[in-house]
Amino acid sequence: ACDAMGIPAPGQSLEPGLSTSSNDILKIELSGPSRQHLSIIDVPGSFRAPTYGVTTKEDMTLVQSMVESYIKDSRIIVLAVIRAPVDIATQEILSMAEEADPLGQRTLGVLLERMSFRRGQGMSWYTK
Repeated sequence: ACDAMGIPAPGQSLEPGLSTSSNDILKIELSGPSRQHLSIIDVPGSFRAPTYGVTTKEDMTLVQSMVESYIKDSRIIVLAVIRAPVDIATQEILSMAEEADPLGQRTLGVLLERMSFRRGQGMSWYTK
């Protein structure tokens, strides 16, 4: 997929002139004679500053414009995914969603907490 989008693969270093972002998106479409049409589109997360060797200013601009173009569509439901324990006041997606959906009628915040396991601990608690 990375080759098709012209971006480096995970773990591959960023070469000069190469971007880590693309206008290509992950899109899953469900439809059928007895169901409503549903598209799920995963766009990259926004960021405020480029990281040397990882992202560029061009990546930052591309991601921002891509997110804005999707969330302004009134048919889109915005899942604003935020990683904990990050201060939500600093999350740009929330202000972008508020601007596109001032009444919050099609915005849903999702707070993710990273779970870590020690070696050998596994997920035995999950299967109970």
